[in-house]
Amino acid sequence: MLRSLALALSLLTAAAAIPSIAYAEAPAVAEPTFPLPADAKAPEAVKGGGGKIRTYSVERGKAVVTDEVRAALKAGKWEIVKDEPSPSGNATRIQAKKAGALFKVSFTGDAKRTVIILTVP
Repeated sequence: MLRSLALALSLLTAAAAIPSIAYAEAPAVAEPTFPLPADAKAPEAVKGGGGKIRTYSVERGKAVVTDEVRAALKAGKWEIVKDEPSPSGNATRIQAKKAGALFKVSFTGDAKRTVIILTVP
């Protein structure tokens, strides 16, 4: 009996001496940053969006701003999933994906001002 106890203790001591394997956490992948025009004003919070919906204002025409963002998406190698007018025809809706993150953006406004509504993943 004493022999069994001594053997058990020696096995426990040996097991404790083996270094435990530490696994490194996978590095966090940074979410891509959606390419907005440089002159887009700071985002405003949108009620009910849970912090994922942001609106920006640009003091330039909607067509020009929309084309500028399309060009930036292509240059940044984004996948444009959808690019279509809204049912009313008053806005343009684009869905773009990069690194598995899907962003939804709508452009509304007129020839002098554009409002960008961005929904982040």
